[in-house]
Amino acid sequence: QISKLDSGDIVQSDTTFNLAEQIRKTIQFMQLQWEGKHHELVLALDEIRIESNQELLDQALKNLFENAVKFTPEYGKIEWILKDQTDHVHIELTNHGVGVNSEEAEHIFDLFYSTKEMEHHGFGVGLSIVRKIIDKLNGTITLDSQKGSYFSIRIEIPKKRDT
Repeated sequence: QISKLDSGDIVQSDTTFNLAEQIRKTIQFMQLQWEGKHHELVLALDEIRIESNQELLDQALKNLFENAVKFTPEYGKIEWILKDQTDHVHIELTNHGVGVNSEEAEHIFDLFYSTKEMEHHGFGVGLSIVRKIIDKLNGTITLDSQKGSYFSIRIEIPKKRDT
């Protein structure tokens, strides 16, 4: 997947879809995992139709939510925000619990990077893939985190992608 994203071999297959519905499907896809950990989900989703690569965005949302579920302690809280902006959308996913410090945050999107808390949960490729996907969709991704408190990913993507 990383090689495909890097090479530019991704076929432009933009469709128009409801992004709030896509997020709800992502949540439903992971329902057994987050319910098994008794997570509280807080949703603030504007109903927004965008024109973008739905398959790539779906993969990014699933990767992000999977990380949020993994790193949120039992009975913890996960928040989804989707806001309609003038020409773009704002997506924010915050999980409360582990978080990372500023030094770790600088490398969190690097391929194969893993913190001590993360090393037993994967190989450090998920967030790197997400960043590459968001780049392909002409968007931006940023991180805000506080060690031991929260981990928040913020994404801005255009409502209609210039191809």
